[in-house]
Amino acid sequence: MILAAAALWVDVAVYEDRNGDGQREAGEPGVAGAVVGVGVIEAEADAEGVVHLLAEPGDPIWARAFDGYALPGPWAPVPAVGPGERAWVALGLVPRPAPSGPWTFVVAADPHIQKDGDPVDAHTLAPIFDQATGATPTPDFVLIAGDVTQGTTVDQAESLFAMVATSPAPVVIAPGNHDWYDNGELWRARFGPDQFSFTHGGVHVLVLNLMLPLTAQIRFVRNDLATARPTDRVIAVIHGPPETELAEVLGAAGVEIVIAGHWHANRILRRDGFLELDTEPWVMGGMDQTPAGYRVIEVDPEGGGRAALSVRHFPSMETPLLALVGPAPGQCVAPGAPVTLVAAAAAGPALDAVSVAIDGGPMQPMAWRGGLDWVRGGPALAPGAHTIALRGGGLTAQATIEVCAREFADLAALDADDRDWPQLGGGPARTGMRARALGANLVPRWVTAVGGHLVAGSPVVAGDLVIVAAIDLADDQTSAVVALELATGAIRWRFAPGAAVRNAVAVGGDTVVAATVDGAIWGLDRATGLVRWRTDLARGVRPEEATTWGAPLVIGELVVAGNQRRLAGLDLATGRVRWAADPVPDTRDGGSFASPATGGPGEVVVTAPNRALGGVIGYDPVTGAEQWRSIDICTLSIAASPVVDGAIAHLLSGATERCTVELATGETGSWGPLTQKSFEWAYEVAATEAVGPNAMVAATEAGEVFGLDPENEHMRWARSLGAVSPIHPAHYRAATRAVAGAPVIAGPWAWVPGTDGAVTALDLMTGAARARLEVGAPITSGLALAGDALVVASFDGTVRLYQAPLVRRSPWPMIAEAGAVLAGGGALVLIARRRRRKKKLRPTS
Repeated sequence: MILAAAALWVDVAVYEDRNGDGQREAGEPGVAGAVVGVGVIEAEADAEGVVHLLAEPGDPIWARAFDGYALPGPWAPVPAVGPGERAWVALGLVPRPAPSGPWTFVVAADPHIQKDGDPVDAHTLAPIFDQATGATPTPDFVLIAGDVTQGTTVDQAESLFAMVATSPAPVVIAPGNHDWYDNGELWRARFGPDQFSFTHGGVHVLVLNLMLPLTAQIRFVRNDLATARPTDRVIAVIHGPPETELAEVLGAAGVEIVIAGHWHANRILRRDGFLELDTEPWVMGGMDQTPAGYRVIEVDPEGGGRAALSVRHFPSMETPLLALVGPAPGQCVAPGAPVTLVAAAAAGPALDAVSVAIDGGPMQPMAWRGGLDWVRGGPALAPGAHTIALRGGGLTAQATIEVCAREFADLAALDADDRDWPQLGGGPARTGMRARALGANLVPRWVTAVGGHLVAGSPVVAGDLVIVAAIDLADDQTSAVVALELATGAIRWRFAPGAAVRNAVAVGGDTVVAATVDGAIWGLDRATGLVRWRTDLARGVRPEEATTWGAPLVIGELVVAGNQRRLAGLDLATGRVRWAADPVPDTRDGGSFASPATGGPGEVVVTAPNRALGGVIGYDPVTGAEQWRSIDICTLSIAASPVVDGAIAHLLSGATERCTVELATGETGSWGPLTQKSFEWAYEVAATEAVGPNAMVAATEAGEVFGLDPENEHMRWARSLGAVSPIHPAHYRAATRAVAGAPVIAGPWAWVPGTDGAVTALDLMTGAARARLEVGAPITSGLALAGDALVVASFDGTVRLYQAPLVRRSPWPMIAEAGAVLAGGGALVLIARRRRRKKKLRPTS
């Protein structure tokens, strides 16, 4: 390592390395006009392929790859030379055919490779890497937005390089903060340049280093794009979302897509003239409750003179998924009605089509509906059992459906207090509890694919509707609020706001309130989905800080909603801002999934708007005045919402720390962690607790469920739930069982959703399993209660309603039984009459 060195002149020769051996030989000409870079400086080579640059010994010098040559291009360190000598570097561009038609590349982020044997290591990444690159044709390259290592160690870097060496596609990496603990020494030695570019198939890609000073990033962007072709689509990749000044430069320079990671979240922002695609971690689940995943971008060079770009999203699968989810196991298809078949399928980009056959008939193609769901309508089927066969991506599956008649109670006839579940947790206190029991005989009444992933929050129920937020994890083009009929599951209306609703909606009267990730709050007509009002709470706030993760809170005619920089009380009817507050003025990203809660009208609103700063805050709902603020361990990496229980609120941190806060004073009490296995930034709790009068249920993304006494936080029982998930839902864990969605309490049981694809009913006092519903697809969303029915939304994109069927006894046994009773009664009457007659005829004395 050279601690200090004077800059020296370097002569760089860029040549065509025709045999790909890295050595210039006779017959390998120079590449005229080649672009060479070092640091923030770039220059074009002369007619012989030679360029002269100032650099320091050890600096990596690179040559830009472009169509006709292998990407991302060669690099070499500047050699040390004697005083007054000039250094010489030769860089060989290896010939490769340019794309002749549509091509793809993979976008991933934050693998965080640890040492072998840790929860996230090269062995857990390897099969997911193979999934992402296993499509035909092979993707042209893999783009990783930083944090490829957990701790900037040689063994972690070498594990990655062992994988890259066998990759069917070139791998391009932007450095992240976890790769820069040594100030870039290992990176420069092993990975080479930390800022560079290449051009391929009508797309120009800039790789930026988040860890450099902002001025160095901006200078590189300006210098690089000065030599780019104006006809190319321009994409930039940087580990974290760009600072405001850099974002303005990128937008002004014509960058159209910025690819980032860092915040371990899937987020789509439209800002400063470009689309920002933040991608969740590749192996572990995100802190935004999105399971591990990645994107694939398809490029069509013939798109109207400039390349056309389209984006798809794929979850990282521990095991491939191909299952019939509609009709669901145990569901009866009504006789005489056409059947709609829904398959959930996921196995990476190689699974590009799904087909279905009924009763051994010919395979018929299914249509992709969104999320993981494929749908095909079929004919009416005869009563009885029917066999369904599925095929897709080399996978096969078989299921049996039943055609039969069932009757259910009319949910619409129930009292609204018993039927409605109008917001997250069922009401403003977020308790997730109803006194009415469900029982063990629930069956699916209907299943509907809504056209997008159902990730977090929960369904809500209001009147005759179930309302969910479907998310397009690719680019938000089809993200929507969807209303379904409670009785049938038929889609009543669909509203696409242009940005994702990342949590539950809330319903007050005839208004549906939805908060989109871009900081807007929407008021929709409940009957039609038409927009009544829109209030922008992002104005004047940085896009990252304006991201709204939590669900709105409705208290009478007041809506409380917003982000970590602007929390507001809005008029339910008009969206007019009654008051606004700035909860965490000093924040930089880090918004929380925790949603505000309250005990009722006029009572303090408690919220934890940031995952690290600001603590838990109490607001006056009428004026918005801050009543108290407590900084506590239970607001660190918090994602679960506060739950109001009388005079206190329960909080549960990402490290499973349990706390209570007095609503009147803000005084907190700490009750210790649920488990000692976690740590501050684990985000191990995504599910909001369910709290009843004498029981509390909490769950973790390690698949552990706990029964607690809400009076004293005493733990009554603990148990592991479910099997290994087909997806990777948990933060800083790879394959695991998990509970990511909020459980509910119904009577004496808690119903708990699992990412293994089942809902389990547990006894509140003992934790014993009482019932199990096989959904068939992972569940990351919370549950909702509707009278004697349970609403379940699964990650693939299907909503289903479970209800106990009515039992109709045959009238003939009843008539026979009644006849026997009447006959017996008649005999008794006759005997009595005879006795009375005999008594009357008896002579008197």
